[in-house]
Amino acid sequence: DESGFSKNTKEMLERIGRAKSGQMVAIIKDMKKLSAEEIADTFKVVASKIEKGEMKFFVVRDLFLNFDVYKGKIVDAIGKSTVPIKAGDMAALRTMYNSDTGSMNTVLETMVKRGTLTDEQITEIKEQRKS
Repeated sequence: DESGFSKNTKEMLERIGRAKSGQMVAIIKDMKKLSAEEIADTFKVVASKIEKGEMKFFVVRDLFLNFDVYKGKIVDAIGKSTVPIKAGDMAALRTMYNSDTGSMNTVLETMVKRGTLTDEQITEIKEQRKS
């Protein structure tokens, strides 16, 4: 229930909901200006949307990379999701994995057990791209 949320929180959730990848830098910057409570409220909704598969993975990635305090919450939500990972989500997951192998390793295993990620996809996420 979002009725108790501040105007700032509601606006942020709206922006996150309709974000295009090019807007994420500005969204993250503005989100960091919110109060701790507003950020916490924002993440409550974001986590629930991640679980339901309603959050685009580039958004998840950027929040993961920019809000260390909420990494655990994001990872938990990804692990609880029953929505299979699509090809378009792979690059974001790889970036998250490369930035924090420890917290991502566990969730990737959980996802395979839940059937939202295949062994082939895990291999692809973990392999280092030769540039």
